[in-house]
Amino acid sequence: EGFQMEQVLVIDSKDVKLYEYQYVANINELDLTPKFMDRDKAEVNENFLQLIPYIVISTIDGKFVFTYQRGKAGGEERLHGQYTCGLGGHINPEDVTSSVEHDPLVKILKEAAIREVEEEVGCKFGFNDFKLNGFIFSDKTAVDRVHLGVLMMLVLEEEDIKKLFDKGELDTVVNREMKLVSDLQELELENWSRISIDELTYNGDLSV
Repeated sequence: EGFQMEQVLVIDSKDVKLYEYQYVANINELDLTPKFMDRDKAEVNENFLQLIPYIVISTIDGKFVFTYQRGKAGGEERLHGQYTCGLGGHINPEDVTSSVEHDPLVKILKEAAIREVEEEVGCKFGFNDFKLNGFIFSDKTAVDRVHLGVLMMLVLEEEDIKKLFDKGELDTVVNREMKLVSDLQELELENWSRISIDELTYNGDLSV
């Protein structure tokens, strides 16, 4: 099954140290050269990592996070039905107005994150609302080994939290809830969500 000439943003895998989680204070200080590549080639080439914004939404006190189940209309069949705390997806050329050659990578990533949140829950937030936290990587499967999660946090006031539920259920984002961080252990969370919640709790961004 092809990806109809879909292009995705990638970086060279040798340009990053691949830990399960890598805290990144300033992504612009890393020597990364992003470029667009045909997705069908990127999915089978471990020399490259497809960059995936992975946005965790929390309340100001860090005690609640936005969770949902991935619906059947989502692109990744292996993730259907799993609970997740991360909104995000591949970055395509139409997701960014920045120049991939000339603009800072953080600008490109945040533009893509703004668009992703708007597409998935119907709310538009600003550039400065997103905080970049670090990279998520897993080498468990061949699919994992060609993707690099870029963990971002979106911390919202109560009135903005309500907006996340204004739009009707989408086929890709079902059973939306704000859940206590302390209750997440009971859920069968996808791997990236488990890594993200553990790290954000450890770093004090979330509170059990």
